[in-house]
Formats: sequence, C-alpha cells, structure tokens
Amino acid sequence: LAAAVAAVAAWPVGVAAQDEGVDAASDEVGSARLSLDDARRILAQPPPQGATPEREADYWLERQRAAFTVGDGAARIAALRRLVELTAKPDQASPYIGYLWREIWRNGSQSEAMEMGEKLVDDKSLGTAARAAYLVQLGGDYASLGERAKARSALARSEAEAARIEGDRSSPGVVFLFTEIERLRSSLLQQEGDFDGAEAAARRSLGMANAEVARLRSMRG
Repeated sequence: LAAAVAAVAAWPVGVAAQDEGVDAASDEVGSARLSLDDARRILAQPPPQGATPEREADYWLERQRAAFTVGDGAARIAALRRLVELTAKPDQASPYIGYLWREIWRNGSQSEAMEMGEKLVDDKSLGTAARAAYLVQLGGDYASLGERAKARSALARSEAEAARIEGDRSSPGVVFLFTEIERLRSSLLQQEGDFDGAEAAARRSLGMANAEVARLRSMRG
C-alpha cells in the first residue's frame, strides 16, 4: 500500500490540460519558466498607466508568474486577483480563477479558499469537466482538513460530473481527472482504515497515469 500511495502522491494535485473545458488550476500559469533575475525584474516594474485592459492583463499575468518563481505568495495572490477581475466575463468565469483559488489555499486564507471552492463547483458557466476537476480538488481540501463527509460528497459529485463528460475521454486533461478521482478515493479509504480498498484505488490511479505518460511519450516518437 505505501509504495502505491506514495507513487500516486508524487503527481501534482490538479494539474490538468486545459482541454475539454478543464481549467488547469495548477501551480504555474504558462509553460516557459522564468529565471530568478527575470522574475525580480518583472516584479520591480510598476503597473502600466492608461493601458488597455488587454495590456494590463498581460502585465498581471507576467507578474503572477514572477511571483510564483520567487515564491512570493502574497504578491501572486494580488496579481491573480486583478487578472481575474480583468478577464472575467458576465456569463463566464475567468480562466485564471482556478489558479487564484489554489494560491489562496496555499498562501492565503483557507476559509476564503473553501468558500471560493464551493462557489466554483456550482458555477454553471464552467464546463462539465472543469466542475468535476474542481470538485475533486475541493474534496482533497476537505480530506486534508479531516472533514471526510464533505470530502466524500465532493468525490461523489465529481464522479457524477465526470460520467457526463462528452466527446473524447482520452485527452490528457480528462485522463488526469480520472487519476485524481481515484487518488482522492484512495486517500479517503486510507483515512477510513480500508487499506485494501485504498491500495486498489491507488493502483488504478497510478496505472492510468503511467499509461498516459507512455502514450504521450510514444506520440513524441
């Protein structure tokens, strides 16, 4: 059990491709890593004056990446808050709302993060896969706080949403969603003392993750 659970735990929570409507909600926005020198240079720059909303959004996007690079949680939360304000639409949540949620969970107020998570999982402007991904993350948060009943409820809701996903279920984001569902199940079963069930769920999660890695590597040749 320990080996299977440890292997699954090595995967970053909530990292998912932004396909099938799944907001990544992961640690870092964007693929190119900044150097520490570049990050410090960006953080030293003041907000642009009189800029268009698009130009201002670019500034805050780069600033939150720089804050992530240097490990400044407070600066990243502030940058993401403004980025979310600039990119939200009346009928659609900002594509950066998940990043803000997770950063507040890690480096801000957990009570605010839990409230935000509850609102996100009920946001009808999000796609089915995105709600399922947010629910499994919310369940993980509740599990870490020892609130197993709420974690179980979030897991059940996540599974129900995941069952409604239409289209290609082999896309990386959707596959990773199912690995996360099994990982949360394993965590809860372990907390409840069902070690055989926990090991089985952990192995399912690890098996799906390994199969996806192998598939992606084969595509690269």
